[in-house]
Amino acid sequence: MGKKKDFAAIEAKKWSQLIERVAAIFAISEEEARQLLSQTEKKSLRINTLVANEPEIVAQIKEKGIGLQPIHWMESAYHSPFLSNLDEELAQGKVYIQNASSFLPVLALNPQKGEKILDICSSPGGKLSHIAAVVNNEAELWANDLSVARISKLQRVLSLLKVKTERVTAFPAQRIDQFVNELFDKILLDAPCSGEGMMTLNDSETIKVWGTKRIKRLAFQQKKMITAAFRLLRKGGTLVYSTCTFGPEENEEVIAHLLEQFSDAEIQPFPIDMIPEVVPGLTSWRKKKFPQELALTKRVKPTSNMEGFYVAIIRRK
Repeated sequence: MGKKKDFAAIEAKKWSQLIERVAAIFAISEEEARQLLSQTEKKSLRINTLVANEPEIVAQIKEKGIGLQPIHWMESAYHSPFLSNLDEELAQGKVYIQNASSFLPVLALNPQKGEKILDICSSPGGKLSHIAAVVNNEAELWANDLSVARISKLQRVLSLLKVKTERVTAFPAQRIDQFVNELFDKILLDAPCSGEGMMTLNDSETIKVWGTKRIKRLAFQQKKMITAAFRLLRKGGTLVYSTCTFGPEENEEVIAHLLEQFSDAEIQPFPIDMIPEVVPGLTSWRKKKFPQELALTKRVKPTSNMEGFYVAIIRRK
């Protein structure tokens, strides 16, 4: 009994720490932060236009009694609270279910036909397949993920969704520039993170592995990843860095580190401004000051439609 009480106390302390951090990050009260972390998530889907005709598949889904709410800032995407009856559509690769916040990195990347594009942490494949759909498979897509197990799953997903890739590799993101001798027009680095944006007070399991030591360790790795990624970016190219976490240590601090390392790194404004959940990045955190242009980066407040997220767009001058 004693150990259980100890574990409960540890988890309670972690939640208290996270609530305090979220309140400070968004400049809100701790009660408001608690409400942000108590959202009931609504799933979203993207129609895979590489496989499906959008009007036809939308009509089929609605025939099943599943309501779809179009996402006004994102083509071929819908919010819905009921997506559990889409086994047939999923099995045919016609739809892909993911949280709406995951659409933002691809919008930020703005992929174009004919470009050479690298997705450094590709698994499970949602963002890469989104890129492929945007360019109608008419770009040179490179997929990478360190884990061989995740690569296997990634390849199954890409095959199902009919995504054409130039190469699929398993290089470490922190040192990918040592293995790839190519330069890219666009690079997506959706970095492994502490996942604070997916944590909810409705599920105590989500806090178990969270902690400030882990955040610091991840931030150290993320700085290596973004440095390696930028070295593979051609002049005039775009690098998008994203995470599903709140912490400035894993977000603004990582971007500030890149700006310190490379004088030709330049933050770009976000291409859309009609998403109410999106707020500017921070220019300071605790005792640290960041360059003012960090306000051009974006953080997503969690809602029933959107998980907590962070996106930065960097151009190589």
